[in-house]
Amino acid sequence: MQPTFLPWSGYVALADAADVFVFLDDFQFQRRSWHHRNRMFSSPDDPTWVTVPVTHGRTDGRPAIAEVAPILDTGFRKTFRGVLQHGYGRSDHLDMLQPALDDWIDREWTTLADFNIAFIELVLAQLGIETETRRSSEIGSSGKRSARIADLLGRVGATRYLSAAGSRDYMLEDGVFPLAGVDTAFQDYAPAAYPQAGASEFVPYLSVLDVLLQVGPERALGVIRAGSRPFQPWMDRT
Repeated sequence: MQPTFLPWSGYVALADAADVFVFLDDFQFQRRSWHHRNRMFSSPDDPTWVTVPVTHGRTDGRPAIAEVAPILDTGFRKTFRGVLQHGYGRSDHLDMLQPALDDWIDREWTTLADFNIAFIELVLAQLGIETETRRSSEIGSSGKRSARIADLLGRVGATRYLSAAGSRDYMLEDGVFPLAGVDTAFQDYAPAAYPQAGASEFVPYLSVLDVLLQVGPERALGVIRAGSRPFQPWMDRT
């Protein structure tokens, strides 16, 4: 998966289900995408977008995520902390998680990939998920889209590929999958409801940080896993 900003629970559930989770950090960055924006509560009943401003030196407009730099200036840090305080200030869990979040947001990150991956690995650690993580930029790969994924799978010696459901259409279009010797299955995930302080009804598909701050790390993994359904075999999805 590409390293997204403050990813949703389904992203974490996919990492939880894997033996090895590969961050596609050298894949193409897309503006106004999950790569640098996501939703959290800014106040009860008011989900809002939090967007990381970014810059890059590529003149062709098609940089990789690892070539994009986050602009973590005073304004962004103030805005982000304001969202946390206004949206989750009543939570019993913000004070507990605040030091780790402050350390993450206050560090000087060279790339958006590093920034996003650090948060995801922080979440995995808070939840007690011990999945091995690797980066595609370190593994090396060639090809485009499905061919590149297939190459990565071969390089890590995979015998089973757990794919996000949204990848199905382009994988069918490319005609590379299914692969010999690699069982391919698609995630089937629907967020389980959990208490959200001040919300009149449950708001799904927010950042996983919402789960952590609403129910705390000790309960959050159970909530995340409750949304997981059996992975769907390739043949069942075609």
